[in-house]
Amino acid sequence: MRKIIMLMVIGSLLMAFQCDDEKEPTIVRNNIKAKITSPLNLNVNDTIWLRGKVSSRVYDLQTKDSVFSDYPYALQMSIYRFASPTANYNAVDAINKFEIIYPAELVDFLDVCNNSTMTVYPTLTQDGSAYALRVGFKANAAGDYLFKFSSEVVLENADRNFDIIGEYVNPNNNYFIGFNSCGSYSWATEPLNSDICFSVN
Repeated sequence: MRKIIMLMVIGSLLMAFQCDDEKEPTIVRNNIKAKITSPLNLNVNDTIWLRGKVSSRVYDLQTKDSVFSDYPYALQMSIYRFASPTANYNAVDAINKFEIIYPAELVDFLDVCNNSTMTVYPTLTQDGSAYALRVGFKANAAGDYLFKFSSEVVLENADRNFDIIGEYVNPNNNYFIGFNSCGSYSWATEPLNSDICFSVN
């Protein structure tokens, strides 16, 4: 009988812990507003600049008030260079085609493919009202490129230069953009609101 009671107590505790783990998040974060502030047609050794900003306040659903956030969204982005289309892809990972102008300790690269995706951490502004970043990408190789941002990023550029993609689409393929990330493939049927293209001559 004692064993049965002990098992019931342990089972109740485990269920309580499981319920705690499944609680809905109580913090609502703001998206990062980002903008490319350089022309979308540049030359080798030119730098394309990206600015980003997000409020340092987040909304707490429990207190129904805004509170200061110690950990804002970081900006995650991928860089690809368009290539002649194959059966699997027409864009290849291309972080190594740029010199990144930003403190190295504030940039992380995806372990699975550190040449495709990077995370940039913003810093708190002097007045504490926002987290901001300004990242430069100095081009060291000619080509047509794509910056692809995560869904937490709201890109404010009206012109996305999507005409470039049409030059690399193979009508025999089912994809609009096929990504080659260190030998792994993924596909998109259309560009997203967080994508932007540019050329380096």
